[in-house]
Amino acid sequence: MAAQLLHRLANRAKDALFLPPFDPYWRRRLNGKVLCLLYHRVDHPGRVPFLDRFGGPPIPPGTLLNELSFLKMQGAHFLTFSDLRHGYFPRRNQFGVIVSFDDCLRDMYTSATGVLEWLDIRGVLFQSTALIDAPSLIWEHSLYWHAHDPELSQVLEALAHERLPASRGLVGDALVAHLRQAEPMAAVEDLLAEATARAGAGPTPSTATRAATPNSAPATTCRWPRWMPNRSPSTPPD
Repeated sequence: MAAQLLHRLANRAKDALFLPPFDPYWRRRLNGKVLCLLYHRVDHPGRVPFLDRFGGPPIPPGTLLNELSFLKMQGAHFLTFSDLRHGYFPRRNQFGVIVSFDDCLRDMYTSATGVLEWLDIRGVLFQSTALIDAPSLIWEHSLYWHAHDPELSQVLEALAHERLPASRGLVGDALVAHLRQAEPMAAVEDLLAEATARAGAGPTPSTATRAATPNSAPATTCRWPRWMPNRSPSTPPD
Protein backbone atom coordinates (compact mmCIF):
# COMPACT_ATOMS: atom_id res chain seq x y z
CA MET A 1 0.00 0.00 0.00
CA ALA A 2 2.83 2.38 0.93
CA ALA A 3 4.62 1.59 -2.34
CA GLN A 4 1.47 2.40 -4.35
CA LEU A 5 1.08 5.68 -2.50
CA LEU A 6 4.70 6.65 -3.17
CA HIS A 7 4.26 5.73 -6.86
CA ARG A 8 1.17 7.96 -7.12
CA LEU A 9 2.93 10.84 -5.36
CA ALA A 10 5.89 10.51 -7.72
CA ASN A 11 3.60 10.63 -10.72
CA ARG A 12 1.78 13.68 -9.41
CA ALA A 13 5.11 15.40 -8.74
CA LYS A 14 5.81 15.19 -12.47
CA ASP A 15 2.88 17.56 -13.01
CA ALA A 16 5.21 20.33 -11.82
CA LEU A 17 7.06 19.98 -15.13
CA PHE A 18 4.00 21.41 -16.89
CA LEU A 19 3.71 24.59 -14.83
CA PRO A 20 3.98 27.89 -16.79
CA PRO A 21 7.71 28.44 -16.05
CA PHE A 22 8.47 25.32 -18.09
CA ASP A 23 6.51 26.46 -21.17
CA PRO A 24 9.65 27.67 -23.03
CA TYR A 25 11.27 24.28 -22.52
CA TRP A 26 8.35 22.35 -23.99
CA ARG A 27 8.03 24.96 -26.71
CA ARG A 28 11.65 24.33 -27.80
CA ARG A 29 11.05 20.57 -27.73
CA LEU A 30 8.40 21.03 -30.43
CA ASN A 31 10.61 22.99 -32.81
CA GLY A 32 10.84 21.47 -36.26
CA LYS A 33 7.99 19.07 -35.54
CA VAL A 34 4.28 18.84 -36.33
CA LEU A 35 1.86 18.10 -33.51
CA CYS A 36 -1.41 16.49 -34.63
CA LEU A 37 -4.38 16.96 -32.30
CA LEU A 38 -7.39 14.69 -32.79
CA TYR A 39 -10.68 15.71 -31.19
CA HIS A 40 -13.92 13.78 -31.23
CA ARG A 41 -16.93 15.61 -29.81
CA VAL A 42 -16.98 19.34 -29.11
CA ASP A 43 -20.06 20.03 -27.04
CA HIS A 44 -21.32 20.98 -23.60
CA PRO A 45 -21.38 17.94 -21.25
CA GLY A 46 -24.87 16.71 -20.49
CA ARG A 47 -26.50 17.90 -23.71
CA VAL A 48 -26.44 14.38 -25.21
CA PRO A 49 -26.24 12.09 -22.15
CA PHE A 50 -26.21 8.74 -23.97
CA LEU A 51 -23.18 9.79 -26.03
CA ASP A 52 -21.46 11.29 -22.98
CA ARG A 53 -21.80 8.08 -21.01
CA PHE A 54 -20.66 5.52 -23.54
CA GLY A 55 -18.88 7.50 -26.24
CA GLY A 56 -16.51 9.48 -24.08
CA PRO A 57 -16.97 12.95 -22.60
CA PRO A 58 -16.97 15.90 -25.00
CA ILE A 59 -14.66 18.87 -24.78
CA PRO A 60 -16.63 22.11 -24.24
CA PRO A 61 -16.19 24.76 -26.95
CA GLY A 62 -14.70 27.17 -24.42
CA THR A 63 -12.05 24.64 -23.43
CA LEU A 64 -11.16 23.99 -27.06
CA LEU A 65 -10.90 27.75 -27.57
CA ASN A 66 -8.52 28.04 -24.62
CA GLU A 67 -6.33 25.14 -25.80
CA LEU A 68 -5.95 26.41 -29.36
CA SER A 69 -5.52 30.02 -28.19
CA PHE A 70 -2.65 28.89 -25.96
CA LEU A 71 -0.94 27.15 -28.88
CA LYS A 72 -1.47 30.21 -31.04
CA MET A 73 0.13 32.43 -28.40
CA GLN A 74 3.09 30.04 -28.34
CA GLY A 75 3.61 30.71 -32.05
CA ALA A 76 2.08 27.55 -33.52
CA HIS A 77 1.83 27.35 -37.30
CA PHE A 78 -1.50 25.66 -38.02
CA LEU A 79 -1.29 23.29 -40.95
CA THR A 80 -3.32 20.63 -42.73
CA PHE A 81 -2.27 17.30 -44.21
CA SER A 82 -2.60 18.97 -47.59
CA ASP A 83 0.18 21.37 -46.58
CA LEU A 84 2.44 18.46 -45.67
CA ARG A 85 1.62 16.71 -48.92
CA HIS A 86 2.70 19.82 -50.81
CA GLY A 87 6.00 19.95 -48.95
CA TYR A 88 5.33 22.67 -46.38
CA PHE A 89 6.90 21.87 -43.02
CA PRO A 90 7.84 24.08 -40.06
CA ARG A 91 11.36 25.45 -39.91
CA ARG A 92 13.83 24.41 -37.25
CA ASN A 93 12.72 27.27 -34.97
CA GLN A 94 8.99 26.76 -35.62
CA PHE A 95 6.45 24.11 -34.72
CA GLY A 96 3.36 23.07 -36.58
CA VAL A 97 -0.05 21.96 -35.33
CA ILE A 98 -2.76 20.07 -37.21
CA VAL A 99 -6.22 20.33 -35.63
CA SER A 100 -8.34 17.38 -36.69
CA PHE A 101 -11.76 16.01 -35.78
CA ASP A 102 -12.87 12.38 -35.96
CA ASP A 103 -16.34 11.17 -37.02
CA CYS A 104 -17.74 14.74 -37.11
CA LEU A 105 -21.09 14.50 -35.40
CA ARG A 106 -23.48 17.44 -35.52
CA ASP A 107 -21.59 19.28 -32.79
CA MET A 108 -18.59 19.57 -35.13
CA TYR A 109 -20.60 21.98 -37.25
CA THR A 110 -22.51 23.69 -34.45
CA SER A 111 -19.67 24.14 -31.95
CA ALA A 112 -16.19 23.31 -33.24
CA THR A 113 -16.37 25.36 -36.42
CA GLY A 114 -17.18 28.46 -34.38
CA VAL A 115 -13.93 28.04 -32.47
CA LEU A 116 -11.91 27.59 -35.68
CA GLU A 117 -13.55 30.61 -37.27
CA TRP A 118 -12.92 32.79 -34.23
CA LEU A 119 -9.22 31.89 -34.21
CA ASP A 120 -8.90 31.82 -38.03
CA ILE A 121 -7.52 28.28 -37.94
CA ARG A 122 -7.93 25.62 -40.59
CA GLY A 123 -9.08 22.17 -39.47
CA VAL A 124 -9.05 18.66 -40.90
CA LEU A 125 -12.35 16.78 -40.75
CA PHE A 126 -12.53 12.98 -40.86
CA GLN A 127 -16.23 12.84 -41.68
CA SER A 128 -18.09 9.55 -41.26
CA THR A 129 -20.32 9.74 -44.30
CA ALA A 130 -22.87 7.34 -42.78
CA LEU A 131 -23.79 10.08 -40.32
CA ILE A 132 -24.73 12.72 -42.90
CA ASP A 133 -28.50 13.09 -43.23
CA ALA A 134 -28.92 9.73 -41.47
CA PRO A 135 -32.62 9.02 -40.77
CA SER A 136 -31.72 7.13 -37.60
CA LEU A 137 -28.77 6.48 -35.32
CA ILE A 138 -25.95 4.29 -36.58
CA TRP A 139 -25.73 0.93 -34.78
CA GLU A 140 -23.08 2.03 -32.28
CA HIS A 141 -25.00 5.13 -31.19
CA SER A 142 -28.21 3.11 -31.13
CA LEU A 143 -26.48 0.68 -28.76
CA TYR A 144 -25.61 3.61 -26.49
CA TRP A 145 -29.20 4.84 -26.64
CA HIS A 146 -30.61 1.43 -25.70
CA ALA A 147 -28.12 1.00 -22.85
CA HIS A 148 -28.88 4.47 -21.50
CA ASP A 149 -32.67 3.98 -21.46
CA PRO A 150 -33.74 2.22 -18.20
CA GLU A 151 -36.38 -0.01 -19.81
CA LEU A 152 -34.55 -0.81 -23.03
CA SER A 153 -31.33 -1.59 -21.17
CA GLN A 154 -33.01 -4.35 -19.15
CA VAL A 155 -34.51 -5.94 -22.26
CA LEU A 156 -31.18 -5.64 -24.11
CA GLU A 157 -29.30 -7.27 -21.23
CA ALA A 158 -31.72 -10.22 -21.05
CA LEU A 159 -31.59 -10.73 -24.83
CA ALA A 160 -27.80 -10.55 -24.96
CA HIS A 161 -27.46 -13.17 -22.21
CA GLU A 162 -29.98 -15.35 -24.01
CA ARG A 163 -28.54 -15.09 -27.54
CA LEU A 164 -24.84 -14.41 -27.03
CA PRO A 165 -23.10 -16.86 -24.66
CA ALA A 166 -19.95 -14.74 -24.39
CA SER A 167 -21.96 -11.86 -22.95
CA ARG A 168 -23.42 -13.80 -20.02
CA GLY A 169 -22.54 -12.25 -16.70
CA LEU A 170 -21.84 -8.87 -18.24
CA VAL A 171 -24.03 -5.90 -17.35
CA GLY A 172 -24.02 -2.15 -17.79
CA ASP A 173 -20.94 -0.55 -19.29
CA ALA A 174 -19.12 -3.90 -19.49
CA LEU A 175 -21.90 -5.36 -21.63
CA VAL A 176 -21.89 -2.33 -23.94
CA ALA A 177 -18.12 -2.60 -24.37
CA HIS A 178 -18.42 -6.30 -25.19
CA LEU A 179 -21.22 -5.79 -27.73
CA ARG A 180 -19.32 -2.95 -29.39
CA GLN A 181 -15.94 -4.64 -29.58
CA ALA A 182 -16.41 -8.41 -29.54
CA GLU A 183 -19.66 -9.24 -31.33
CA PRO A 184 -20.43 -8.94 -35.09
CA MET A 185 -22.17 -5.70 -36.00
CA ALA A 186 -25.05 -7.57 -37.68
CA ALA A 187 -25.68 -9.58 -34.51
CA VAL A 188 -25.80 -6.41 -32.42
CA GLU A 189 -28.14 -4.71 -34.88
CA ASP A 190 -30.53 -7.70 -34.72
CA LEU A 191 -30.33 -7.60 -30.94
CA LEU A 192 -31.22 -3.89 -30.83
CA ALA A 193 -34.15 -4.33 -33.20
CA GLU A 194 -35.57 -7.19 -31.13
CA ALA A 195 -35.02 -5.31 -27.87
CA THR A 196 -36.98 -2.37 -29.27
CA ALA A 197 -39.80 -4.68 -30.40
CA ARG A 198 -39.94 -6.56 -27.07
CA ALA A 199 -40.04 -3.35 -25.08
CA GLY A 200 -42.80 -2.01 -27.28
CA ALA A 201 -40.76 1.11 -27.83
CA GLY A 202 -41.06 3.28 -30.88
CA PRO A 203 -38.17 4.41 -33.03
CA THR A 204 -35.32 6.35 -31.47
CA PRO A 205 -36.61 9.87 -30.74
CA SER A 206 -35.74 12.30 -33.50
CA THR A 207 -34.11 14.59 -30.94
CA ALA A 208 -31.48 11.90 -30.26
CA THR A 209 -30.88 11.36 -33.97
CA ARG A 210 -30.58 15.08 -34.65
CA ALA A 211 -28.09 15.41 -31.80
CA ALA A 212 -25.72 12.92 -33.41
CA THR A 213 -26.15 13.30 -37.16
CA PRO A 214 -25.17 16.34 -39.23
CA ASN A 215 -27.09 17.28 -42.34
CA SER A 216 -25.50 17.80 -45.71
CA ALA A 217 -25.86 21.59 -45.78
CA PRO A 218 -23.01 22.45 -43.37
CA ALA A 219 -21.00 19.40 -44.38
CA THR A 220 -20.75 20.58 -47.98
CA THR A 221 -19.27 23.92 -46.89
CA CYS A 222 -16.19 22.09 -45.56
CA ARG A 223 -13.92 20.71 -48.26
CA TRP A 224 -12.28 17.50 -46.97
CA PRO A 225 -9.45 17.11 -46.06
CA ARG A 226 -8.84 20.82 -45.53
CA TRP A 227 -11.16 23.64 -44.60
CA MET A 228 -10.51 27.35 -44.45
CA PRO A 229 -12.97 29.54 -42.50
CA ASN A 230 -14.48 32.28 -44.62
CA ARG A 231 -15.46 34.61 -41.83
CA SER A 232 -14.96 35.31 -38.15
CA PRO A 233 -17.93 35.42 -35.78
CA SER A 234 -18.56 38.61 -33.85
CA THR A 235 -18.48 36.91 -30.45
CA PRO A 236 -16.20 34.15 -29.15
CA PRO A 237 -17.65 30.65 -28.62
CA ASP A 238 -18.61 29.71 -25.08
